[in-house]
Amino acid sequence: MNFTDEFNKIGEHEVRKRLAHGDYGDTRNPHYISAQEWLHSQEVAREEALNEETLSISRKALSISEDANRIALEANSSW
Repeated sequence: MNFTDEFNKIGEHEVRKRLAHGDYGDTRNPHYISAQEWLHSQEVAREEALNEETLSISRKALSISEDANRIALEANSSW
C-alpha cells in the first residue's frame, strides 16, 4: 500500500494526529513530506468544493433575480 492509500484509509484526522506525534519522522522523511502534501491536497479539495458550491448558489440567485425582474417588468407593462 502506498502513502496515499494509507492516508485515505485512515483519514485526515488520524494523519494529523500521527504527524503531530512524530509517527512519520522528521521534516526530511519522505513519509512526513507525503503526509504534509496529502493534507494540503485535502485542504485544496475542500476549498475547491466550497468555491464550486458558492458559484452554484450565486448562479441560482442570479437566475431567480432575473426571473423576478422579468415578472416585475411584465407586471409594470400591464398597467
